[in-house]
Amino acid sequence: MEMLSVILGSAVISAFVTGIFSLHLNQRNSQLSYITKERIKTTRKLYKLALKMGKASYDETIALLPGLKTIINAYGNSKNNRRYSEDSHIWELINEIELNKNYEKNFFDEKQRLIEYISALSTYYKQLSLREVKGDWHDKVTIVLCAIDIMLGFIPFFTDNSKWKLMFGITYGSIVSLMIAVILVLRFRGKDIILINSNKFRKRARLHRYILCIILMVITIIISIPIFGMVTKGLVTSFEIENFEIELYLSGVLYVTIAIIQYYGQADTLFEDVRYFDLIDDIREKYIKEEESSEMVKKSNKTSESVNEQEGKTVVK
Repeated sequence: MEMLSVILGSAVISAFVTGIFSLHLNQRNSQLSYITKERIKTTRKLYKLALKMGKASYDETIALLPGLKTIINAYGNSKNNRRYSEDSHIWELINEIELNKNYEKNFFDEKQRLIEYISALSTYYKQLSLREVKGDWHDKVTIVLCAIDIMLGFIPFFTDNSKWKLMFGITYGSIVSLMIAVILVLRFRGKDIILINSNKFRKRARLHRYILCIILMVITIIISIPIFGMVTKGLVTSFEIENFEIELYLSGVLYVTIAIIQYYGQADTLFEDVRYFDLIDDIREKYIKEEESSEMVKKSNKTSESVNEQEGKTVVK
């Protein structure tokens, strides 16, 4: 325990953690500056496109579409892609506009929906920039905790200098990094369930997806923690490391903390994504309802005309 206090309080770990933290912070600031500038440019382009499209004819709208295609995510144009995050809904509508040249009423509705999509995307980009400027504190804390967790594996090397203890530290650090990477991957991929759009019963499906996403988050944490414990304990046993119980316990606590921080940190991101996807779903539903109402009116008119024709024939007879 005394040795643990010495190691954790030593200049080695302090310098190691500070170095990683500073490196990440500098890299993050550079990336943030570049991404924010690019997003501002993109938002301005989208705003100008929406203004021009509002007064544009069909031919003028078609002429504006190539500019829009270069701004939105090209992966959304894949036939198998149904993610709002990759602008699949915008590509879907662009393809409809390009095909429906002879249907003036359809074109007007499609153009209005496209303008609403562009407006929603522009707002989403602004919110992303604001959120990123605030900083991802949870990622910074994760880096520090991960560094400490990795360094715990090298404590036996300091207490008993041998190559096997060094190998244990390297192996232990690799496993810790791998398990934390699993948490990070599941954190970012888990919300893909929410990103997938559905053609029918959108609001009901949306609620089901949110519930499923939360359940997956909880299951991920519950399952990964005992797996991490068993793997690290098995590693200690394999290398025959003695008096490592306190470090092993501390490592488990750090891993649990990292998992909770990561999923808690995702809540803000998830909330903004949910607002955006909800808005897209609402726009889609609005125009679907208008189309359904229009179809019902047409059917009603046809039925009335058919009845009038039958009555006319009866009167003539």
